[in-house]
Amino acid sequence: MKTVKVKSEVVSCIIPCYNSQQFINECLESIKNQTYKNLELIFIDDGSIDDTYNILLRFKKDNLESFESIKILQHKKNRGICAAFNTALKQIHGEFLCWFDSDDILDKQCVQKKIEFLKSNTQYKCVMARAKVFKDDIGNELGSLGDEKRIGSIFANYLFQYCSTSPGLNMTYTNELLELLPDSGILESITEQNWYLMLLLSAKFEIGFIDDYLYYYRINDNSDSHKNKPKTGKQLKRFWDDVDRIRFRAIEDSKLHYSLKCRYFKLQGENSIADRMFSIDEEQEKHDSGYVYFIVRNFIENGNIEKCINGRDVYIYGTSNRQKQLGKILSKYIKVVGYVDSVLENSKDNIKLISNINKNNSYIIVPLQYHREVIEALNNLGMIDRVDYYYPKAQIYQMVKMESKHNG
Repeated sequence: MKTVKVKSEVVSCIIPCYNSQQFINECLESIKNQTYKNLELIFIDDGSIDDTYNILLRFKKDNLESFESIKILQHKKNRGICAAFNTALKQIHGEFLCWFDSDDILDKQCVQKKIEFLKSNTQYKCVMARAKVFKDDIGNELGSLGDEKRIGSIFANYLFQYCSTSPGLNMTYTNELLELLPDSGILESITEQNWYLMLLLSAKFEIGFIDDYLYYYRINDNSDSHKNKPKTGKQLKRFWDDVDRIRFRAIEDSKLHYSLKCRYFKLQGENSIADRMFSIDEEQEKHDSGYVYFIVRNFIENGNIEKCINGRDVYIYGTSNRQKQLGKILSKYIKVVGYVDSVLENSKDNIKLISNINKNNSYIIVPLQYHREVIEALNNLGMIDRVDYYYPKAQIYQMVKMESKHNG
């Protein structure tokens, strides 16, 4: 996007609002209490049908002289968080930029500490701080954000969600961000503008860190992100489609060197397939038998029946459709005694509790989507004397899908 002529020392704050009347007054009070007052406040009422817009009008009337400016923009219909953000971007003039949700709360020094950090540490163009997570009342603390351990590059940490991208954690220079955005702004079909923005910033800059809790993130059961959690196969498919859209779009729009873009596209492609192993949607279910066949063939061709099982009782961990298909196909080559689970037992379906099997004479096959957590749990139970990694990489699933499409 085009850069703007900024007002020195002014911080533009973007606050999208949608049906926020229940909590917005707490947010507004925390803005009013900021020790740094040189703020350009930009509220976007994204088609609210409650009293949000009137609350904002009253706040502007009562506090106009306390800040650099207060702008209230309005969408007649709800268009989504990215459309609201794009509308606000056309109105900003501050040298610095931050954004946060209308149901969250700022520490009184939230803005001041961040602007002081950026001015004192000119090697950074963006800074993040920590946040407390709470529900209902600010004293009901559930956890924290922004203190996750980083592994490798900051971009990779954001891409694969090792670091939080919650709104309110970050502040950047306005024109530095605008230069990174496409001319049309954020793609409106993207559902997580914070994640997308931090990916663009971390692809170009190192992110500074303030080891203070300067933001309070509310768990609001009525918000879209918490109210509409995916449950069915179709919902899970839409969820992963959204995740892919954000990641791939961010890599494409980033200022990464071409070679790094290629690397991250490949990693994201593998990660996308691995993510989808956690759920079975209608499209995936059609290809499960093909995927399981590849697993079994790989298992057999590597000689694992002789090397690993060696006469022991074979169990399959889990009871989903994929596990049952795996058991059915494997039964053509070896005797599968049954299935094991860590929390339930059902003799009718041949399911045993892990704790009830003979660990000295059992071989447990753990499907791909369970590997990490299950292997750790089994090890803690003393059920493992060795681990045999024989599953093919996730690209096999992509190959199965391509082959199925070709054969079809």
